[in-house]
Amino acid sequence: MRHRVTVAAFLLSALSLPAQSTLPNWTYYCFGFLNAHPGRTELPQEEAMAIQKGHLEHMGRMARQGKLLVAGPFLTAGGPRGVVIYNCESVAEAEGYTKPDPAVVNKRLEMEFYRMHAVRGLGEPLATRIKADPEYKYEMVQLPLLILSKTDRLPAGEVPAELGAAHFERSRKLMSEGRIRFFGRFEQSHEKLGVYVFDKMTLEEAGRLMADDPLVKGGYANAQGLVWMVAGETLPQAGR
Repeated sequence: MRHRVTVAAFLLSALSLPAQSTLPNWTYYCFGFLNAHPGRTELPQEEAMAIQKGHLEHMGRMARQGKLLVAGPFLTAGGPRGVVIYNCESVAEAEGYTKPDPAVVNKRLEMEFYRMHAVRGLGEPLATRIKADPEYKYEMVQLPLLILSKTDRLPAGEVPAELGAAHFERSRKLMSEGRIRFFGRFEQSHEKLGVYVFDKMTLEEAGRLMADDPLVKGGYANAQGLVWMVAGETLPQAGR
């Protein structure tokens, strides 16, 4: 019988590590999609702008407190509005951070959080530079972000071990080559398996790279591509 492993463990099994271990230089974050609230209604422009101003101020406070590491909006319509990545131990903790956000309080946005396993250092070096110089000017860049989700072929959250190993090795190779800024898997067997953030390239180029991923080629996962605007200094640099 072909050996199979759960999606939540396939990155670890790829390196022959026990499930309770973590990958070298990897850690856990709380990754959140900012989605339009289902009860969202049209508001007068002045009121909507005031809520947005409060939303940005709230995220600024979270960043200054060292809780919010990375954030940015999507420029692609028809999906999530943006992303936040928190330094926290649990989804419940991240939900607590976002509860007072005016955009959440006023039902403009709702959060969809996952505990994510990814490379250490997200948020740097920008956080250190801003701490030393609050007026530091940073650049926002547009990067392809692809959401990897399971297909009907993966109802139980399992993949063949050899495909899991090939998937991870290919992902790590693309990151070492500087084509991926970071990739992370979501803990447990969710519909969404994880995310890939590519270096500067077109969404079409990123989609072609993702189409050659063993899990996608094997029919176990598909990818949704979005254009993400984010501070480049909050993500690993090319070739890291």
